[in-house]
Amino acid sequence: MVYRGKPSKACLPCRKRKLVCDLREQGCSSCRRAKLICHGYRDTDSLRVADESIAIQRKIQGPGTKSVRTIPPSLVIPTRNHAMDLFYYNYVFGALKPFEFLQGFYSPLPKDDHLKASMNAVALAYLNYQRHAPSVQIEARQHYVAALRLMNKAIQDPEMAKKDSTILAILLLDLYEKVTNKESHYKGAWAAHLQGALTLVKMRGVEQFKDPMVVSILLRVSTNQIISCIATHRPVPEDVVALRDCTADHVSNPSHSKRKESDLMVEYARLRYKIEAGEFQGKEAVLSLCELENRFKMLYTDVRQTWQYETIQASEKSVHHWEPHHHIYPCEQIAQVWNVLRVTRILINELLLNLCSKIDEENDQNESFAPLRRHATDVISNMISDICATVPQYIGDLSEDELHPPTPLAKFSSLSSMSKKQKCSWSPAHKTASNPTYYLPCYRLIFPLYVATQSLTAPPDLRPWVVRQLYFMADHHGIENAARVADILVTGENRDPWHVYAMLGSYAFVC
Repeated sequence: MVYRGKPSKACLPCRKRKLVCDLREQGCSSCRRAKLICHGYRDTDSLRVADESIAIQRKIQGPGTKSVRTIPPSLVIPTRNHAMDLFYYNYVFGALKPFEFLQGFYSPLPKDDHLKASMNAVALAYLNYQRHAPSVQIEARQHYVAALRLMNKAIQDPEMAKKDSTILAILLLDLYEKVTNKESHYKGAWAAHLQGALTLVKMRGVEQFKDPMVVSILLRVSTNQIISCIATHRPVPEDVVALRDCTADHVSNPSHSKRKESDLMVEYARLRYKIEAGEFQGKEAVLSLCELENRFKMLYTDVRQTWQYETIQASEKSVHHWEPHHHIYPCEQIAQVWNVLRVTRILINELLLNLCSKIDEENDQNESFAPLRRHATDVISNMISDICATVPQYIGDLSEDELHPPTPLAKFSSLSSMSKKQKCSWSPAHKTASNPTYYLPCYRLIFPLYVATQSLTAPPDLRPWVVRQLYFMADHHGIENAARVADILVTGENRDPWHVYAMLGSYAFVC
């Protein structure tokens, strides 16, 4: 450490102008006369010594010796801050904005400790998911355990239990479970947090939720509940439907098509449960499925008027084209809505085909449902084709000249060829793996592609094509789960699509 002499207490303008500063409390006279802003005066005690270690080291090493540059501690971004920025970029300000209501909690941080701990836990878990850093996951787990302890304390306090921050914290803990889950089955925590949020809503009373931000929170609770019911083959409870209906009255400019889609998803969950439980059988079940499929078809037509996309004929079919055309979507949200509809219609018509086959076998009337089977097969084929046509835009196959109209989501690199080997090494350090603009739209293709491939009516050459796309995602975008799903397809395992959905992180990433 080196003594630097007695420094001046003068303000910055006076030091620059080499004037005598009178150090007045309300601002020096020189600055006031010159109509300048006086920035205050220096603390000279903190300026008496300076760390000259690097300068001394250079003198000892002599001229021509390369020295290692060090990053000043003030420039090193704490891991937690980096995690929070990444989380907000994707979940709060991103294309789909599933947690848009967290915008007001970015800065300053929330005062309630249980919410702060929940935010830290899920942000660090998401950072680990993209960076694969064990130390980050350990820290995330520590915050999660702390959040659980603080949450238990909060819900025992009648006042804290009714605060918005408590419901928000539960939603974030639920998201943490989805982000960190790597199993292809559903654990108890899958629905436990959401059930807790629903209990708090009932205790508080939905009539108290009128603030637009709070209504958005409730809408997220009901949406996640519906998705969880579908994924776990359960019917959607009436109180969840009532909650959704309540929020619809307070949402400004609700999307008519989005509302109808949500209604149909509730009907699908309930009807499938009744069929699987044996409450609906035979022709009654078939007719109910046909009616539901017709309603989805009408919605499919209705959506075309508002959520449009272009079908472009490819001048040259690439390895990422299933057919010689592809779709161009104006934004990722529209592509996601379309693929949700396509996946659901595939699953409905698959269930319809299975029922028809079962009835025909029992009644020995192999041709009685032939027209219905052909129609269901055609619908599945069309949905598969449309899902595959989504791939080139988001996997990174199109040059900017081929994108029409131009999309604001990303700049796409031109890919001339792909390795012939089926499996390619997965590298989390790939340059696009750290860019969520590339990562998430591509990630959300995995589940639709898996559903398309697992269909009994899928063409035999679809599976090898999908496997190549998934391994490409793993190699080029650093998506580990893409390789895991590809491995499932390579082995020929017929796994329940919703088990794969759980492995992919459920609505944490896919929706």
